[in-house]
Amino acid sequence: MILSTVRRLLRCGKRAHSKSAVLPDYINSSAAGSSLFDAAAMSDVYQPCDRVRTESHVSSMDDYRAMYKESVDEPAKFWGRIADQFHWDAKPSVEKFLEYNFDCTKGPVSIKWMQGAKTNLSYNCLDRHLEKNGSRVAFYWEGNDPRDEGQITYAQLHKEVCKFANVLKSKGAKKGDRVAIYMPMVSELVVAMLACARIGAVHSIVFGGYRCVLPYLPRKTILLY
Repeated sequence: MILSTVRRLLRCGKRAHSKSAVLPDYINSSAAGSSLFDAAAMSDVYQPCDRVRTESHVSSMDDYRAMYKESVDEPAKFWGRIADQFHWDAKPSVEKFLEYNFDCTKGPVSIKWMQGAKTNLSYNCLDRHLEKNGSRVAFYWEGNDPRDEGQITYAQLHKEVCKFANVLKSKGAKKGDRVAIYMPMVSELVVAMLACARIGAVHSIVFGGYRCVLPYLPRKTILLY
């Protein structure tokens, strides 16, 4: 999958050699024998094509640096502009947008975002797209074998999420509960995550390739696998 992704990038990009490129330390590690980590190849810079640059949220490094600076200097302004893209039952206020304390001599360490605001991420990911984009593909899925692939529309995903949210509630799950999701990278994992967000349950994802050790789960944790 890595190589196929690289090939797609190279088809789109324009090759521009850079002698001054600084390579990360891991390039010179034992993995350097692989063609994927060849130092000579990694010293090349591939510029994105015009279409990708135009459609990107960040079209250049200069744009990125300006956005980063604003996010640090004026977080309420920067993140408030992004928050405006979401549906809110109660919008965040500028006065209570961000409060934090990292000095333990002045009280408990804490970070508080958008106090008093209210929304639902599952609604933002699904419901608000249904009227105009219900038949549009929400995401494409590709398994370990590139021939194992699929896609799902917003309407289809919304239906599956609502069904599974009702399953969770029928099993006693409710707002504030902890749900551990022990699943591989399949479409149903997205359904489970959004269903948890829909009912207000806190979820933690454990990759299905790892060993599941039940005794280490916190008490009153619902396990999905």
